Amino acid sequence: MRSNLNVFLPLLWLMALPTCMAELEVSPVDYWTLTLECDSSLSIEKTLTARTTIVQPQGFTQVLDSQVRFEQGRARWSLLYPLIDEGRLDVKPGNWNGFWIMGEYRFRTEFLDGSKVVQTKETTFDPMSLCQRDNYGPIFTKYPQQFIECSPVRPAYIDTDRMSFTIRTLPDRVVECTAVVDVIAQKDKLILAGPWTMTLSGDVQQQEFDSSGWPRGEYWIRIRLQKEGNPVGPFLIRKVWKEVLPSEQLPAVPLRIERHSQMLAGPLGMDSVQSIRFVSNVLEKQPARPLFTMDQPWETELLYYKTLHYDEDRSEFVLEYELAGGDKQREEQRQNLPSTICRAVSKNGLDWTKPSLGLVEYEGSTNNNLVPSGQEYVPPRPENLSASLSHDLEKANFRHYKPQQDGPINLQNVFVTAVKKSFVSQCSDRSSHPFLAGSWPMEKRKNEYLVLTSEPILYVGVGMDLYHTTERITLHVEDKSTGTLYYFFRPGAPSYPPHDAPYDNMHMTRRCVGVMWSNDGINWQRRLVLVPDEHDAPGTEFYYITALVDELAVTSSRPAMALDNHWNKAAADRGLGIYGAHDQA
Repeated sequence: MRSNLNVFLPLLWLMALPTCMAELEVSPVDYWTLTLECDSSLSIEKTLTARTTIVQPQGFTQVLDSQVRFEQGRARWSLLYPLIDEGRLDVKPGNWNGFWIMGEYRFRTEFLDGSKVVQTKETTFDPMSLCQRDNYGPIFTKYPQQFIECSPVRPAYIDTDRMSFTIRTLPDRVVECTAVVDVIAQKDKLILAGPWTMTLSGDVQQQEFDSSGWPRGEYWIRIRLQKEGNPVGPFLIRKVWKEVLPSEQLPAVPLRIERHSQMLAGPLGMDSVQSIRFVSNVLEKQPARPLFTMDQPWETELLYYKTLHYDEDRSEFVLEYELAGGDKQREEQRQNLPSTICRAVSKNGLDWTKPSLGLVEYEGSTNNNLVPSGQEYVPPRPENLSASLSHDLEKANFRHYKPQQDGPINLQNVFVTAVKKSFVSQCSDRSSHPFLAGSWPMEKRKNEYLVLTSEPILYVGVGMDLYHTTERITLHVEDKSTGTLYYFFRPGAPSYPPHDAPYDNMHMTRRCVGVMWSNDGINWQRRLVLVPDEHDAPGTEFYYITALVDELAVTSSRPAMALDNHWNKAAADRGLGIYGAHDQA
């Protein structure tokens, strides 16, 4: 067997051949070898060569020759081609709640009698077909052909040029092997760092490289296995993002502390700072346990917070939570629940009880904390939200903004629709249909919604392209000093082992924090701002971000802030951010 070609460009099938198109069967024999076979009517008396062209999911192409064996009308041949997961974890475009895609390999074989092509066979092969699956898609951590563990130390490097990755074998599969590693820009040919020839074992090795002068964007760490000094198999690709933040703009007027307290995270806003060291004040979780857990027969494994308020008449906190799902074996039981909203109460905010409300019958008894549908707590409507800025779902109609016809945009009435569970999905008019998917900036003018961009500014889904978020917008901040609108969201980085995130709505997704912002609702900028690094536990992801500010929404001068369905909203001149992390290890 020999390799004839290794190029980057996708292969074009241009030859006119005496072809009998039929499916090839592709089967891994071990971690290194594939067997291909197909039906064939060719004469078994001749020695034929199978020339197989393999196009990998990311477009790399390789041509391998192998001798064909015939047996009972079947042709078989073997290839040294380890199916490590090249190309895996590409974002799937559009609005969805699913999984990463890997892409397919394309196999095309020409049977050669000397130099003459006597028959051609081809097929595609999806490596995800080898993965176990559940209702969230393929479980990548159980991909059976992988034996190289490689990951960038951080999913993205923000405002730093020093980058690094770790690599080793999975020794229970392959004890030792040799690989050549390099770094390229996404889908480019030029090697930017490396190549490094590395002898891999079960011991973790770390390799650093310098990305000085590289523009922001996606880069590929490529690993190519070797046998007897020759490259074999596909490139294993690990993606890493480089982020360059805009220069920090100092305010024209320094911060004046005066008589009230101010939250400070650094010297920003002061004329000068001398002999002062800013250090983080770590928050301690109180209590150091869940407020409550599933302990009632009607409850589910996932309890989802909905609302929290203080009842002045009863002098207690009231928290309502939703039975949001859990064990798939109990799915039918959940569907038969008389209600999915429950209530808990507390006098001090630390110790919680589940009162017997006597409102909903469950299995012959009303001794439970279930809340009837339609009786759950609804936060009071903000006083500064005028009648013209409340949704009328029956009368709402939508169209794209036309500058000549509609005149200037009133930023006071601009908001961004929720990327998930938007109010648009409840509107009756057919004009809402084009805007059901994705998150759109809109200006509300009575019952007419002017859509300010031609495409959504955010989709639900995985991806480090900064146009996808794994769920909701987690924080909307209005900067009252500049009028800038900020929306923080969660791009999903690939959680390459050892940073597995085996199960959290989406397999193999490691949430980070990004932000998009606008001063006019039409033009949007976006950046990645917060990622797990080497100081966090392996597998850590950042689930959300909120703000600690002097004045909380929606008491700002922009009542339109209340029109969206985002997790947190705030209006402030400046403040501190607080984020939540999940340890997936």
